[in-house]
Amino acid sequence: MALATFVADRPLWGAGLIGCALLAAAWVARKKVARALRKPREAAGELLAWAGGVVASGAAGLAGLVVGVLVLAAASVPLAADGSLRGTGGICPPTLQIRVVTAPEGVGLFDRAGREFARDVADESGCSPIRISTDAMPPLKDFYAGFAREWAVPRAPGYLELTGPRPDAWIAATSASVRLAEQRVENVASKVVLDDLGTFATSELVIAVPPQAAPAFPDGETHVSAEMAKAAHLLRPRADLSESALAGSLALYRGAARSADAATERELTLPEAAGRDAASLLCRLGARLELERRPLLVPEYLFAAFSRGERFGRCPGQPGGPAAVPYTLEGGPRLEYKVISVRWPDHSADRSAWVARYKDWLEKEWAPGNGFRDTEGKGSFPGLSLADTNDDVVPAGPGDYAAMLDRLLMAHPETSVVLAVDTSLTMDNALLDGVSPLRRAQQFGTALLGRLHGDTDSVRLRLFSQGTVRPPPTPQTADTPEAAAVSLRNLPLSRGDVPLDQVAREAAETAGAWHDPVVVILTDGTRLPTGRIDLPGVRVEVVLVGEEDCDLPALEMLLDGEQTGCVWVNQDPVVAADRFLDRLWRP
Repeated sequence: MALATFVADRPLWGAGLIGCALLAAAWVARKKVARALRKPREAAGELLAWAGGVVASGAAGLAGLVVGVLVLAAASVPLAADGSLRGTGGICPPTLQIRVVTAPEGVGLFDRAGREFARDVADESGCSPIRISTDAMPPLKDFYAGFAREWAVPRAPGYLELTGPRPDAWIAATSASVRLAEQRVENVASKVVLDDLGTFATSELVIAVPPQAAPAFPDGETHVSAEMAKAAHLLRPRADLSESALAGSLALYRGAARSADAATERELTLPEAAGRDAASLLCRLGARLELERRPLLVPEYLFAAFSRGERFGRCPGQPGGPAAVPYTLEGGPRLEYKVISVRWPDHSADRSAWVARYKDWLEKEWAPGNGFRDTEGKGSFPGLSLADTNDDVVPAGPGDYAAMLDRLLMAHPETSVVLAVDTSLTMDNALLDGVSPLRRAQQFGTALLGRLHGDTDSVRLRLFSQGTVRPPPTPQTADTPEAAAVSLRNLPLSRGDVPLDQVAREAAETAGAWHDPVVVILTDGTRLPTGRIDLPGVRVEVVLVGEEDCDLPALEMLLDGEQTGCVWVNQDPVVAADRFLDRLWRP
């Protein structure tokens, strides 16, 4: 009776499996009984032997049935996000996936917020109807252009290569950023709709001053000028990747001569991965507090998490000892954190409803306890001494914001690149991490293209193997980073190598009349003969994406020159691309 009840309570597929097993056993027994009735004497001995086998196999079958019951029972117990058992209800139905994008420094905290929200809306059995994933926004130039171009026109995939799948929601850091995106949509016949669900919290921009840098800042003050901050060698995240850093640049660059922009950018940003976002900068400060002497411009909510020793991003907060002191930047705009529902032509009403519900939850349940201020700029931070809010701040307009982004992009020198990719068969050999050199080359190349400026920078893609240097099978429609990103997807492999000095010469020839072109050769470095090169006015950079590093003997002659260099991609290809491009931009 207990077994019958269990079977009746199983899902249809579970009951079917058990029923099939019982029918098979009944069929075998029927055949044995029929034979015994027809020929009783001949079947007697066989029946006795068969009975013994039944006893043995029955024991094994019973054990198998018990295991099957346990497996089916386990399948009916859903698991929580952390792997723990939720309860004893039925199997959880499919969840709705909501993709959220935000500035890089906020990914860690908002990813945690998404998981907490999913748990809060789960039913009694622990099943949540949604799952929220949080990803970093692409470079701002591509993010804003995406609304006006390929996100609205699916048949033109260039920007999708550089930005990734389209989002369902965007957590923005400034009203100016939102308005700029709305203007990009208004200027084209786009079917995407941006619904501004309103501000759920605010945050100041603060300058976190470590003890070693404190003598450069006045005691008893809460605000410092941009001139004083820059004189103290202020660091801020890359403004082409972070809305908050771009907003802070409005104050840092105010009144400065444009001719000094390139030098200012080099001074304000680190030539390493830590300079990508504010969370990474604070991680660096926490790991080296006793050594660091430079103040950091970061959103206040991150500084609050850092000061409390809470985990944010990929690292813990302040590890103890003398804490950094916060100041606000005079003229720095207040950050207004908004949730923007991004509706596409095939968007369901359920998605928009869940995004709106998530925004309300952030405002009422999550933001007050995670270092944010309310929508009027007021906040309470127990145990912390944070700078008072700057009531005189006027939010930046989208025109100023867009002009600042263009100004910073133009501060980087114009870059002309011929990207030459090795497509010989060795590029398909899996590395220790399971990724092939070809895949790593594509990741590095796409990240590099994503940081270039489509309106000023030029890119051409070339492949080399079989003794030749040739265009990609998917022709570029223009010499733009976006068009090169499309061609970089389809790279067929073939047998045969090409000497790298030949690759450099023929790739440089394709640059034509470009000013100061750079030939970037992506290769695993195996079985590639090379010789000395002499290309006046051309810079050659070898990027190794395999197991060999830049001490490879075969590269010695090629790298013997002032206009040649080498990089070994032995880390995250995106981070490596950032560092590589920074090398190109710095004299």
